[in-house]
Amino acid sequence: MATPAGRLGLGATMREPMLGTEITLTRGADGRVEARDARGRLRTVAEVSDMVLVWEGAADPTYEVAPFAEFGDPAWTDFRWARSRRYATPVQNVQRDVVDNDHFAPVHHLDRAETRASFDGCFVDTTSHGIMNLARIGGPPLRCHIRLDGRLHGVGILTYRTTITIGIQIHGLLVTAPTPVDADHVRFHVGALTRRWKIPGIATLVRRGVVASVIADTARDAMHWESPSGRFEAASPDPDGPALAARFDRWMEQFSGSPAGVT
Repeated sequence: MATPAGRLGLGATMREPMLGTEITLTRGADGRVEARDARGRLRTVAEVSDMVLVWEGAADPTYEVAPFAEFGDPAWTDFRWARSRRYATPVQNVQRDVVDNDHFAPVHHLDRAETRASFDGCFVDTTSHGIMNLARIGGPPLRCHIRLDGRLHGVGILTYRTTITIGIQIHGLLVTAPTPVDADHVRFHVGALTRRWKIPGIATLVRRGVVASVIADTARDAMHWESPSGRFEAASPDPDGPALAARFDRWMEQFSGSPAGVT
């Protein structure tokens, strides 16, 4: 589970549903965050770059989410966060989309999409690129190239370093964190920050547009997550898609002992 840290001030308490229990987050006078479930049991918790991360399960975390170099850098904006509605799909199904090249064009309107992925322990690193319309993030109706360098941390935190090229380049960091409400439902926190421009206010507008577009994209994705197959069925499937999906599913088996298994 991940939730924005900035919303948890000194002495404040927040509650988040996770896998059939309720996690209570409390920031003490010393600034540290404590997480307890509905039975009062302590959960392993970490605070990384404006996120509070809670590990599901009795075992120690098997990986870490590294701090983001962009966070706190004056050349970048702060995070902007938004929260999605709840969707009827397991968290593992949601994260499979990172390697599902077939859905990028019809669902996210990314033309000529290509995705490559490498698997290393608890991480999946991806590179995706294609052509999109800037209107999708609140800009003018101009086509541009977008590259997304992604890292999936377990099945819980997905980060994308994004580069949009349209004569100039727009750089951003996007974080999506699905929290398993229970074994069959998720909801998202989506956060983004953007490299600042010389023109005041442009980066803030881009950041706002990115967050809004990703929240809208989760609703489009949900039409397929919540379908009987749980996956997008392409009319002309990517010939390399089945092999990549099978490899992803084998990678996910390491988390099958816990429905979340994530920070």
